[in-house]
Amino acid sequence: MGKWFRQAAAGYLLALVAPPLLTVAVLRLHPSATSSAGYAYLYLGTVTLVALFFGLGPALISAVLSAALLDYYFVPPLGRLSVQSSQDIGNLALFIVAAAVVGLLAVARQRQEDRAHRLAESLQRSNRELERKREEAEEGRRTGVELARVSARVEALADADRMKSELLANVSHELRTPLAAIVGMSSALSDPATAAHAYQVRQYAETINSEGQHLARLVGDLLEMASLEAGGANLRLDAVASLEALESAADRAVNLNPSARVGVAGEHFLVLADDGRLQGVLRNLVDNAARYGLPIDLGCHQQAGRGVFEVADRGPGVPAAEAEAIFERFHQVRSGGSPQPRLQAGSGLGLAICKRLVESMDGRIWYSDRPGGGALFSFELPLYRSDSGER
Repeated sequence: MGKWFRQAAAGYLLALVAPPLLTVAVLRLHPSATSSAGYAYLYLGTVTLVALFFGLGPALISAVLSAALLDYYFVPPLGRLSVQSSQDIGNLALFIVAAAVVGLLAVARQRQEDRAHRLAESLQRSNRELERKREEAEEGRRTGVELARVSARVEALADADRMKSELLANVSHELRTPLAAIVGMSSALSDPATAAHAYQVRQYAETINSEGQHLARLVGDLLEMASLEAGGANLRLDAVASLEALESAADRAVNLNPSARVGVAGEHFLVLADDGRLQGVLRNLVDNAARYGLPIDLGCHQQAGRGVFEVADRGPGVPAAEAEAIFERFHQVRSGGSPQPRLQAGSGLGLAICKRLVESMDGRIWYSDRPGGGALFSFELPLYRSDSGER
């Protein structure tokens, strides 16, 4: 409002001052000038400029004042203000028409400028609002990302806590049984009454040895699982012959148990694997099969560009509901009323270790029922391409 008032005041002041100043200037330059023909354009220019910059009101005042000064100083009879001749009327009409036309155009221009200014301000406000909303959205996105990270960390901590609780519960149970047997049997051996019976001494010693081996296996499996879950697979991938790997696993099983019947059959091919880790998978699968009864059949073949290894037994098999769970930590299948009892309890980690070892070598492991009864564990690994030394 203040700015508009100042601009209007300046316009009216200029309308009152500009024509007299022009008159003074002309009279100083041409004191004897008597013709209005040339000077009328000067006054017309003044009126036009006032109308152009300050609008219709100041332009009309400037037009009337310019017509009066032109008539008084430059239209005969000089020194008198009269509107009698057609020239006087023409000058006044010209000034007023020029002031009206230019003033109206200036007003229209000013309105357009005001509208454009308001539109620009509105656009600036909209841009600021959009920028604010964008910043809020970006802040919300960053907050969402941070919340997702925090949620992932919380979930990881919760999983770690559950894993710790599960580990403590299972390990305490698994350790307690062999330790109790070892302590009990060793105490019985120190009894003089027992020492007098060689058969009982031998039986207790065998039990201590068996439980000690079970305890050693459990500790080894725990260390292996901890290493795998910490990313410590340390693979050395190279070409491994399928039949040689199976024969090595079979020889080990027979060396540990001369009564074991382990058959090997299949086709020769090369897989890209870590030989030690592959033997670890086969060892765990063979040990798992040996707990349910003999014979054990090892086989291998190629399928869909992958090398498939199989370990089969004639044990009670795995219930369908547990076919996926058997690869979880500490999961043990109970044989129930099976006519083939389990020979010795495992740690519940062997198959979980197998799964992680196979997956670390870009493979996959699964269980299926063996035709004719029993369990069939299969896993696949990528084939080795001898032409490039890669998969």
